[in-house]
Amino acid sequence: MIRLPGEVSKAWNERQGPVVLSTVNSENIPDSIHLESVSIISDDTIAIADNTFSEKEGNIQPGSKAAILFIAKSGISWQIKGRIENQPDHSAVLLKVAAVFKGSERINVNGVESGLNQKHPGLSSESVRNVANNGANEEEFKKERAGVLRRFANKLIAVSLLTILIVCVLLSRGQIEKATGFELPEFMIVEILRIELVSVDIPFVSDWVDIPANDPRGILHLSISGIQGNFINNGVDGDLYVVQGLVENQYRKVRSSISIKIELKGLSGQTLMIETVYAGHRLSDEQLKTLDVESIRRLLTNQYGTDKNNAKVRTGQRLPFIAVFEIDAMKGMEAFSEFIVTPHGSYPWAADIEQDVEE
Repeated sequence: MIRLPGEVSKAWNERQGPVVLSTVNSENIPDSIHLESVSIISDDTIAIADNTFSEKEGNIQPGSKAAILFIAKSGISWQIKGRIENQPDHSAVLLKVAAVFKGSERINVNGVESGLNQKHPGLSSESVRNVANNGANEEEFKKERAGVLRRFANKLIAVSLLTILIVCVLLSRGQIEKATGFELPEFMIVEILRIELVSVDIPFVSDWVDIPANDPRGILHLSISGIQGNFINNGVDGDLYVVQGLVENQYRKVRSSISIKIELKGLSGQTLMIETVYAGHRLSDEQLKTLDVESIRRLLTNQYGTDKNNAKVRTGQRLPFIAVFEIDAMKGMEAFSEFIVTPHGSYPWAADIEQDVEE
């Protein structure tokens, strides 16, 4: 099917100067005239009217060859060639388009529009022209475009996989540094992602991306609060100084056997006495006043707490702790001025701990 490409119509609408019609007679003698009335009336037909046709009757017989020449606004010359058709009188004829030339370049008019490159993105202009001039059909274009898209997709997949690999390596830098001693660079966005993965506690993943801390005693993520100290008169052993408070598990996982260290300091800063106690115990004022110190300490020795609440301490859970000091034991020492409370230790919870508690 013959049809004028869009760029021909655009050039025709922006033409400058006269339109020239060239014809040949039966003896192949050419003739050219300026046209005053000419119009493209369909995709493959141009209507021409001129009062001088009567003088060119031998040149405009049905089937005779003709060509129209015009100059576009861009200065490029265009030729539309074809054959004369339908001549009801000598004042008008129809030119059926057979070929179009842009300068010396022949433009395809076999149903392939000038917008072909936009219809088939990724194909070069040369490829489009070659395929069109060879009469290739739509399937050939689809195959070539599919090849372009497939190559692009392969490159995208390769880049994506490489990016994922790099991110995974950086996320697990703690494990790599621990195993090899080689320090990897830190990138802000990767560190943010690593922290988020650690906080949501995804099985295996969170442990892998977490950076192992140098925390053999299990004290880095234990938080002390609500500390208070006061004197209590014990009916058996005299005055006692009692320190109480709360300890919170801020580890991502369950802990067990959390212990606290309490130091009494003298005026000079010297340590006078130290008590290490397990969390999970409470004593009433009545017990503190009536039980002897040894009995009190025996109550505080159970590492799992009074109600076994120090056996399986969940994230965010708080436990009480209490320590008792005999004032008489500090006779001969300088007066104490302050006390210091610090985490002493904890262990990761495990199934065998629960079994041990039950026994």
